[in-house]
Amino acid sequence: MNPLFTAEQLRAPLARFRLSQFADLRAKQALLGEWIAQLKSGKLTSLKEEEVKSRFVTDFFGEVLGFNSGNSRTWQLREELRTKVDATKADAALGYFSTDRATDICRAVIEIKDAATELDARQKRPDPKSAVDQAFEYAPKMRGECRWVIVSNFREIRFYWANDRSRYQHYLLAELAQEEKLKELLLLFHKDRFITRIGESRTDKLLHSTATPVPVAGEQHVVDELYQCLQRFEGLNFVNPNYLASLYPFNILNQHVWHYQDGTLLTLNPHICWLLEGLSVQDNQLVLSEALHDELVGAGVTNYEHKLAWTIRYLNRCHITYFKAVRDYQAIDARHKNTIGFSYRHMFYVGEQDGIEKELDLSPKATCQCLICLYRRLDLTAFLEKLKSAAGYEEYYTLEYAYGNYLAATNNYRTAHDIYLFIERQAKNQQDQGVTYFLAKQNRLHLHNLLQSSYFHDDQEQLLANIRDIDLISVISDELEGEIHPEVRKYLLDIERDDLAYKVQDELDERITRLLNRQRALMRGGTYQGPDDLLHLWYQYDLLYRHINLNYFVYDGFTKYRSLAKRLFEAALIGYSIPEADETRMHEYFVREAIFHINSRDLAGILKKTKKLVVAEQGRQDLLSQTRNLLKSFYQKGIFNAPYATSLLQEFLLNRRFEENITDIFSNLFIILARLRLTVEDVNEMAEALAGFLSVETVLGWSDVEHLAFFLQRKGKLFTQAHLHKLLELVLLENRVRGNRYQPLIPPIVEALYVQYPDFKITEKSLIRKVVANCYSGTGVRAGFKHLAQLHRITDSACTTYLRAEFQEYLNEHFDTDLYRSLLWHDALAYDEHTYFAQWVQEVAPTAHRSFGGFQNGNPQFQNYTFLNFALLIYEKNIPFDTTALQQLTDLPDFESWLIRPDEFDYELFDVNWLTVLRPYKAFFTRLRTIAPLHYATKHYIENNFNPDVYTLYNKHLQPGTEND
Repeated sequence: MNPLFTAEQLRAPLARFRLSQFADLRAKQALLGEWIAQLKSGKLTSLKEEEVKSRFVTDFFGEVLGFNSGNSRTWQLREELRTKVDATKADAALGYFSTDRATDICRAVIEIKDAATELDARQKRPDPKSAVDQAFEYAPKMRGECRWVIVSNFREIRFYWANDRSRYQHYLLAELAQEEKLKELLLLFHKDRFITRIGESRTDKLLHSTATPVPVAGEQHVVDELYQCLQRFEGLNFVNPNYLASLYPFNILNQHVWHYQDGTLLTLNPHICWLLEGLSVQDNQLVLSEALHDELVGAGVTNYEHKLAWTIRYLNRCHITYFKAVRDYQAIDARHKNTIGFSYRHMFYVGEQDGIEKELDLSPKATCQCLICLYRRLDLTAFLEKLKSAAGYEEYYTLEYAYGNYLAATNNYRTAHDIYLFIERQAKNQQDQGVTYFLAKQNRLHLHNLLQSSYFHDDQEQLLANIRDIDLISVISDELEGEIHPEVRKYLLDIERDDLAYKVQDELDERITRLLNRQRALMRGGTYQGPDDLLHLWYQYDLLYRHINLNYFVYDGFTKYRSLAKRLFEAALIGYSIPEADETRMHEYFVREAIFHINSRDLAGILKKTKKLVVAEQGRQDLLSQTRNLLKSFYQKGIFNAPYATSLLQEFLLNRRFEENITDIFSNLFIILARLRLTVEDVNEMAEALAGFLSVETVLGWSDVEHLAFFLQRKGKLFTQAHLHKLLELVLLENRVRGNRYQPLIPPIVEALYVQYPDFKITEKSLIRKVVANCYSGTGVRAGFKHLAQLHRITDSACTTYLRAEFQEYLNEHFDTDLYRSLLWHDALAYDEHTYFAQWVQEVAPTAHRSFGGFQNGNPQFQNYTFLNFALLIYEKNIPFDTTALQQLTDLPDFESWLIRPDEFDYELFDVNWLTVLRPYKAFFTRLRTIAPLHYATKHYIENNFNPDVYTLYNKHLQPGTEND
């Protein structure tokens, strides 16, 4: 037999080909094992061709060689294919087939005979042809597209070039149990290598290669092997390092390895070990030893300095900065033969005697000016200017600029879509552009829901219909057939399946469980190692972050990613919390992800019980810088330094989703900053930017303002008097048309001025008049003064007199319960001034019968809290219980009656559990502890009943000599 491929031709390709690239290798081997068993048992020989042919074609060509026959739109394996000339039928064919038979392309015909038939023997039939004769008759009848002829009798499979019957590649079924024989079969005839829709396949090219001996394994230098391995992924700026670690030349085994962990890659390749010994980094430049220089020159490696630097930088982007390599893994394995749990397929310690461990980091040190980095720094001015200046220029129709327009929701995502569509059309069928073509398709598909919910022009439905037609599996399996390396194809399938996100989800589940267990152990007096888990979790999540951002994937706005970011932050809170401390330490990375990807309402809820966060100084400075950048992006300085709105940002804020993202980020920044340690200098640098922002912004909602108010409440004491005064003027004078959104900001600013600067007084009566005037609607009707109730604390006597007169005039015209309560609370009016208190009592009285509803499962039930809040103010302001207006409250339910007149209450009706209802409010206990009957009733109850809640309240608040905390 004269083979198609010589041993010399196959030596190098076989050395580099890895069976481990096939995730289903075991399934292939098992399937072949079943057929071999049937052959050995004699079953195959006893069966007729028609009884077993279809199953053999499906198993051998479909499952083992990978040709698809189940896709509903296009497929590569077809049985009973009619020829184009006389409608005779080959048993099967390989090629590119669809429901439109006119477009079918046949690349190989298959003739199957039973196991008793010899392939070269003439058959006993009127036209005595051999199986090979019969197969070769089909090839020229396939419109000149058929390149291969395949003949089999189950026992043997032959592959012929369609124009040459003198040579064939031959495989006995029984021999395919041998790994090397199976490796050769898959190298030559697996679907990823055997045929291609356009041009020559790898197998075609190898067949037609020159007879000059191909370099044997090892003759290609490891520098070229590394470079070529990574170059295959051109179009992807990040590849999962776990996947890279499984590829040759990093992995020299014919099996899967787990050789990446937390930034470190391990390789058993001795050539890489030797290479690493000659490499180092100085001043962010790769340095080669003299010996390595000489070696590479002698080996004829071209452009080796560029290849090495590019390789290291690419690996750095893929989160690999630390390398471990061994000289002889088999010797290490022999030494650990009796070590339980040791496996060279997993990470292990590498000593000096075994190999080398080295850090090589060429990551850029300069501040990056790419669109993503500008956006992440919240330098929105530079970010949007860069987008705007590129608009309409095809040289900027790149994945980066498409992604930038996605972040900005430009034209409600239509601009991003159109750039992706342009990239897709440009990359289609272009050499080395297969990955870019896939990414453009995928991102267009991911824009579907965003366009559906944001883009409402007449062409919306047609646009969405075109997107829905995208089939990424078909793109990978069919359109990119022969255009990308099988290892790249497999990785694109991982991307399509969202494999990395699911792995991070699994890591989160596992690590959170461990963190909770360790936290419980700590509370029981055990040890705590949580931050180690968080470091590993951070590395895992950072892989997903790089996967999305470095590859410009439209993904980070999706619920799945935001959910992962939320769970990551919750895990960090668990991991870094220490029960004995009053603060939570936090890595800045976790905080940054929370700011960008967690809804502000959710973030506030997560941090509700966290008083303080501590991050490293650099991280703290970065957060402050981001805040200043965001605030300054909203305005520019005009004449006399007066701020005016930035027109470019206003243009982009018309895109609703962009506005929502920016306001969420605004809120999240101040939610975090309210819990950070800040200095006077920090706040002073921010204060002017905050004032400029508030002068021009129109995007904040009530919830956003409330988060800013919480920040001012916590950090207002750090502001200078001048800055507080300026902020107060801004929020007081906000036009009523805009809804007085800034009302929540007034109390913390007034409080900060009153406490920190007791000598400060507002003396400008004209300002107060303007503020009051803003409380009128456009029709001249007063709109309420509740937000001005505490201004009297920082106004001079003239302004205070004016304000009180306005308050009273308003109350006389239209009694406003909320305003009056606020005036009492802030001591702007006394309870015994005029008849307002009696009016309030009359309005509150009916609510007493719809207030407290008793206990359910030990928990107090309220229909409304109006009466409880009324009572709280009575206690807080020490209003006498015998005040005439209160005496008018009669026929009250027991709880409300006791609450308003505890000194006159019949304690035979007293329920001690009522005390637990008042537990959150100190003011109640301050006065109740002086009521002797209450004291005795509670003490008597405790002596006869065990109720830990009542016992705690009694000892803390009601016993003589105790203080209310």
